[in-house]
Amino acid sequence: MYLEGDRWSAALKERKVCCTKLWSVTAIVFCFSMLGGCDACLFPNVAQLSILEQGVDVWNQWREENPSSSTFFGCVDLSQTNLVGVNFSGTELASTDLSDTNLEAADLTGAIAVSAWFVGANLTMADLSGASLIRANLRGAVMIGSNLADTNLTFSNFAGANLSHANISDVIGWQEIQDISDCNIIEIENAPEGFREWALARGAVEIE
Repeated sequence: MYLEGDRWSAALKERKVCCTKLWSVTAIVFCFSMLGGCDACLFPNVAQLSILEQGVDVWNQWREENPSSSTFFGCVDLSQTNLVGVNFSGTELASTDLSDTNLEAADLTGAIAVSAWFVGANLTMADLSGASLIRANLRGAVMIGSNLADTNLTFSNFAGANLSHANISDVIGWQEIQDISDCNIIEIENAPEGFREWALARGAVEIE
């Protein structure tokens, strides 16, 4: 399933192509050779996609039984899926589309989500500690109570997101966040010195 509209234009511009859809694991995985290939796209692991297709419980059990296996879903379209409590710790999610996906209480510790799309995603109480969110788009994401400790936020987009009660201790690159306008930072926890003033000056809000 390919990206459309503004996302498609952005994908072309950055040579990022969403290659396949979770619920169509037999689809051909395709990268645009004319663009030199997708920077983040190696072929996603179709066998792992088929396991994830069976549901979060089956996937998490497989992760427990295969703790040393690398997991790669780069450039995959996982948008609008129910992944509550999924174990994506250490998973390659570069340029993956997770827009409008339910990731409540998900384990994304150490995930590589460079240029990933989390637009409108539910990340309530998700653990993203140590993850790389460089250039990630989290516009409108609900991240209430999420853990962002030691997460790299360089060039990320938090416009309209809800970070209330989120833990942002030792976050990396916060002064290089591209857009934090209308982001709710009420009761944010363990913020770096100067973060609140910096964010409010750039359009962040504090709404109970």
